Amino acid sequence: MATPCNSISAGSILIYLLKGNPYVFEINYFIFFGGILSSYLLAWMLFKKE
Repeated sequence: MATPCNSISAGSILIYLLKGNPYVFEINYFIFFGGILSSYLLAWMLFKKE
């Protein structure tokens, strides 16, 4: 299950690239944690289904 890892790395890359702007950083923080949360929820739903 590579989905959580992918969203974590994508989020950290986004944060790393846009570190200079504090407003953009806050938005990416939301996207970053939203991505982790949704991917874990998706993984949990897939596991529950089986």
